[in-house]
Amino acid sequence: MVRSEPVAERPRLIAVDAVPETLASMLTEPIVGADDVAYLQYTSGSTRTPAGVEITHRSVYTNAMQMVLTGGLDVDVRTVSWLPLYHDMGLMMVMFTAFFGAQATLMDPMAFLRRPYRWIKQLGIEATYGRTFAAAPNFAARLNAVSLPTEQGWVVAADNGLSLSRTVRGVAERYFLDPAALRSAEARWLAERGPMLAQRFSSPAKLKLDTQEPSVAGPASTYDRIIAHGRRGLSVQRFKGLGEMNPDQLWQTTLDPSIRTLLQVKVGDSEDAAQVFSTLMGDVVEPRREFIVGNALKVANLDV
Repeated sequence: MVRSEPVAERPRLIAVDAVPETLASMLTEPIVGADDVAYLQYTSGSTRTPAGVEITHRSVYTNAMQMVLTGGLDVDVRTVSWLPLYHDMGLMMVMFTAFFGAQATLMDPMAFLRRPYRWIKQLGIEATYGRTFAAAPNFAARLNAVSLPTEQGWVVAADNGLSLSRTVRGVAERYFLDPAALRSAEARWLAERGPMLAQRFSSPAKLKLDTQEPSVAGPASTYDRIIAHGRRGLSVQRFKGLGEMNPDQLWQTTLDPSIRTLLQVKVGDSEDAAQVFSTLMGDVVEPRREFIVGNALKVANLDV
């Protein structure tokens, strides 16, 4: 693009590491006031045409000081940030370290979205050197937003995983996402679609079901509503094996040629296949339990 411009109109590119140190004596320090513009920041453009905002030196420093005072920070803390530098908070994470001498580890935002556990793992590494802090989406606020007023109070903490807990009417409730869960295929799938879902469900949506229009706060509640609506008037019966079915049930679910699907399975190693069958179908429970525990986290899609 630069080469297509006339030579006289091309921007001058200077490699700062190639500038002779002797030129430092020729530098004229600019006179900058606290209310002068430090930089321009553009809005995302998600709701309207991007607009440039003038950010003054006073605003930058005030923002950084608010981070210090609110978080109780000092020069000994370390931070790990995955926020993009064009994001206001991502940029302020860098400004804070520049102003106060803290240490920061910057991650590629896509590395976090593909595998959020990388961020938590790096925070754990930095914690071995002292205090750490980080800016992250307010998971607790989002959980409280989709909960009934009498069932709020969610608290989220990062401690070698994600801990989600609340106490409702004296009953404690706690969920823990361990590192393996955060590294799973399902977690990566959700992380990649997180920005799109956050924008789409930034406010409760209306789901039209016949004459009803219930509010849904996210994909999970949408799915639950649709499934519950589709199950009206239906009864669900589960069987452990084909031998428990009546003849008409066996025909409807398995044998009817018009709806059944036949798959051909080729066994590459008969000995390995026989070992798997023996493990899963045999009378000894312990090998079956070890197989399930050892392979549970390797499953990408499981239909129960």
